[in-house]
Amino acid sequence: MPEQKSQFQLTRRSFMAGAAGIGLISLSGMGGLITSPAAAAGDGTPKKGGMLKLGIGGGSTTDNFDPRLLKDWVPVNQAYMLMNGLVEIDANNKAVPELFESWEPSADAKEWTFKVRQGVTFHNGKTLDADDIIYSINLHRGETTSGARSLASEFTDVIKVDAGTVKITLKSGNADLPYILSDYHFLVVPKDWTDFNKPVGTGPFVFERFQPGVRSRFTRNESYWKPNTAWVDAVEVIVINDVSARTNAMMSGQVHAINQLDFKTVDLLKRNPNLNIVQSSGGQHFSFLMDCTQAPFNDNNVRLAVKHAIDREQL
Repeated sequence: MPEQKSQFQLTRRSFMAGAAGIGLISLSGMGGLITSPAAAAGDGTPKKGGMLKLGIGGGSTTDNFDPRLLKDWVPVNQAYMLMNGLVEIDANNKAVPELFESWEPSADAKEWTFKVRQGVTFHNGKTLDADDIIYSINLHRGETTSGARSLASEFTDVIKVDAGTVKITLKSGNADLPYILSDYHFLVVPKDWTDFNKPVGTGPFVFERFQPGVRSRFTRNESYWKPNTAWVDAVEVIVINDVSARTNAMMSGQVHAINQLDFKTVDLLKRNPNLNIVQSSGGQHFSFLMDCTQAPFNDNNVRLAVKHAIDREQL
């Protein structure tokens, strides 16, 4: 998962709300957004046009759009501007269709049949089909440095039934496969696509330019398959890793929204009537990991004791 949240980080969900209809998918993520009134105001009826400038902390000169290598906050969220995943997690933490339109497990949950969403096109004009999805999943299988390699290692087969159907066979039954496929690495690119310096996806925005760790620019996908989204003409992401510089950029009007602020800065900005603070609960959680091959955690009774002793809501 991406880096754990502080309370006032920008979530992909609050980012979508605070950025005036940018059209991103919502993911489980981090929590809070500072915007100017220009970025958040309106009469409730969105209109297309304008550019959204985001001052974002968490970028690096090693950032890229290769789904196998996504790990940090900025590249993950930029990738979601350009690409779609297979499955989404909604506000109620339920797995819902994305580029997989529906699914049906076998009785033992070992074989899963997925229907590919119809009527979706990539930015280069290619129509989405099963071959693209199989290629995108297989990027994370076998000899790869993918962050999702361990997840994909449970897939024994990923095969094409027909142009609109994919079957995934697992080593053993797993009723949570749709949740696994919501992992942010499983973004979809065209079959055989390898130029991740110029990424092509099915997302709400189209790649224009990218300088890792500095800035990037994306323009609206006029053929996006989700209606009433991606209202702005373009999004410019400016990486500002220093919190003071990021705050100053917001105060001076250089950007419309910023993220990753500490409580002290948030309290200061609350006093400014010209700024809006958006706070939301993220979908991430902290994990208590136990090495089940070593004492004392190789004892199931110990693991159960730890499980019952932990306040999961607080964690």
